[in-house]
Amino acid sequence: MFSKFTCLVDPSLDCRLSHEFSSPPRPLAEKGFPANAWDNKNYCFGCFLYFAHCTQKDGSMNTGTLAFVHNSKSPTLQTEHSLVMPNQPCRGIEVWQNRRCGGETAWDASLKRYTDAGGKVADYFGYVVSVNSMEKRTQHQLHMHVGLTPKEVKDALKAGHTWAKGKTSSYFIFCSKQQNQAISCNFDPNKQTKATNTIAVTIAAGTTPSAVTPFMMVYGKNSLPPSDATIKNSMGVVASANNEWLILTLLRGAAECLLESESGPKSSTLITC
Repeated sequence: MFSKFTCLVDPSLDCRLSHEFSSPPRPLAEKGFPANAWDNKNYCFGCFLYFAHCTQKDGSMNTGTLAFVHNSKSPTLQTEHSLVMPNQPCRGIEVWQNRRCGGETAWDASLKRYTDAGGKVADYFGYVVSVNSMEKRTQHQLHMHVGLTPKEVKDALKAGHTWAKGKTSSYFIFCSKQQNQAISCNFDPNKQTKATNTIAVTIAAGTTPSAVTPFMMVYGKNSLPPSDATIKNSMGVVASANNEWLILTLLRGAAECLLESESGPKSSTLITC
């Protein structure tokens, strides 16, 4: 039977969430508990996805063969996007190599969610699978965002891709998002430095997203303490051509920046790109 103290006991359910990286630090009164933990007074808000979608009906942990589950949202609508998660406890990208997380296969499972919902693999630059950094996530369960890319992001990625063709396998774009406004993105061939942009793009060839090992490319092997990239950089994967993928590294931005439902003209969400 599930115990509310599972979050405290199971090492796979112990992590830091976004507010632990904020300035000023967490209040002293909170320091006795992991960010995801249940205590005698407070519910674990960051555990919602895990308990809503990834456990058995009584809240106990799924065991056996790992599977990927999703919420009820559509990945092919402009107004919403889908979340894809392993059905076993996996606290986030800092343990992506754990057997309960599914490793690189999480990317393929997310793409399948898009195609099962009617999306086409060949809708190049038109959809994205993304995941938040430790610093940007709000939920304590690895979850992949699957949805449409905003026109502004799509156009900047296309422009950079055209410029890079036959010349280099990487480029940068700059994106920003103001509240109640659509995201603004730009590719500038004369400003191809990390310091002047917000998203680094790597072009990789492979038959599937997992074949180009996006997690390994951006985060490397899991480590303790987690790497700076794991803490700070969200990331995403976009199909750019047949058997070709763009690996996006958001330099301190949130995964939601890449989604039409969160950063399009109808979105009032305040997010950092």
